[in-house]
Amino acid sequence: FITHFDKDHVGGADALLAALPVSAVYESACEKDNKQTRQYREALEDQGLTPIALQENMALEIDGVQYAISVTNLPCTGKNASNDSSLVIRVQHGQTRFLFAGDAENDRLAELLREGGLACDVLKVPHHGSYESLSSAFFQAASPAYAVITSDEEHPEDETVLHILSSLGTTVYLTRLGDVFCLSDGETLEFSQASS
Repeated sequence: FITHFDKDHVGGADALLAALPVSAVYESACEKDNKQTRQYREALEDQGLTPIALQENMALEIDGVQYAISVTNLPCTGKNASNDSSLVIRVQHGQTRFLFAGDAENDRLAELLREGGLACDVLKVPHHGSYESLSSAFFQAASPAYAVITSDEEHPEDETVLHILSSLGTTVYLTRLGDVFCLSDGETLEFSQASS
């Protein structure tokens, strides 16, 4: 899944395609031209793969794990168009639920709140832990037991986001402190973090 075409989301996809057997690639329908996207396109061609640019929501099952992919109805133009075009992926593995929210900003969060079905055990926090006016409503709807924020020292997570998640009783992991690992057997979740 290529949630959207910002360099930090499509970058490295070329290396993954070269290193792993991939039978299908799903991507946002809102394309963006940059070096990383061009490298990704070349890797797809090298592997003989044609990506599926999703125009509508879809669901699939792989090895007993259910995936529900949500696409945006927002236009592919404008200030936050790339982030708001993020594919949002709900994963159900047995009794455990994951929500991967890409880089969704306020307009996309509003869409997701209208769509519903956000409750999850594990949330990949949208947009690197940036605060949006709908963040609180979104986090309350998701009500995750665990949250992972992909942040770094140069772009740390917003303290307000940490406060909201903490007030919900969510255990938060920050990738700027080291790689985060989550193991699910379909009933329980086990987290660990490697020191950076």
